[in-house]
Amino acid sequence: MKKLDVKKITTVSSDVAITKYQAEYAKVFQQNILLSAQNENQQNLIEYLFNKVPEAFPDDYLIEEKNNGINEN
Repeated sequence: MKKLDVKKITTVSSDVAITKYQAEYAKVFQQNILLSAQNENQQNLIEYLFNKVPEAFPDDYLIEEKNNGINEN
């Protein structure tokens, strides 16, 4: 009579774990790069829109900037 070897199911070799981790890390790293690029593009688009149509932005989104570059609310 054959019996299921439960140890084979519950034991994961370090090679398998490392390979899975590396694959997941690579996937997350790639997603992070894409999100960073999308975020930069979105910020550039918002700045472009503000420069073209500043009145489209509510006053509470705007800050006054002093001559020395320090922001003031």
